[in-house]
Amino acid sequence: NLHATEDPDWVIIRATNRTYNWDTWHSGITTTWASNMTVRLNDGSTLVSGRGPIFRDSASDGFPKADGKIHINRAHIYSTDATDEFICYAFKAVAGVSAFGTYNGGAGAISCGFQPRWVMIKKINASATASWNVTDVFRGFTAASGSGNYLSPDHAGAEDANANYGVELTSTGFTPGTSDTIGGSGHTYIYCAFA
Repeated sequence: NLHATEDPDWVIIRATNRTYNWDTWHSGITTTWASNMTVRLNDGSTLVSGRGPIFRDSASDGFPKADGKIHINRAHIYSTDATDEFICYAFKAVAGVSAFGTYNGGAGAISCGFQPRWVMIKKINASATASWNVTDVFRGFTAASGSGNYLSPDHAGAEDANANYGVELTSTGFTPGTSDTIGGSGHTYIYCAFA
């Protein structure tokens, strides 16, 4: 178990001594899916469950548990090798600084409680792949219907811009475009936003 002061909203973990995935857990996932589901920061796949209960401390106990600990079942990440080394990043929502949540496509404006400078979005409910989408003040936020500039951490391609990939800022959050990747009707998305 890794210790934190409160249960996090977003966890990223990866082995540093092996080649493998960046497994992530997001607080928006457990409301609908079992807590052993993960999305991979380096992969466009939606929810992945084939590797067992990664974010659990036993077969029946899920994460989070409101105990200030990040429960990682290392045997389901890589192996039980006692020499495995990991890096873990954990983020917690802080009013006016960071927000983590979920939304349904076509819902309109998403409230973060502040105007973000960096937003990352991931579709999680479809069987087809959908890249992560990162928009920030340096790439420039645009109208939701515009050709928004974005980066995708799950592939090595250059910055891209496509119609309806715009992320429009509001005074208290953002409005995603209507592309299937970030805001298509009938899909569910998770987001991370930072001021």
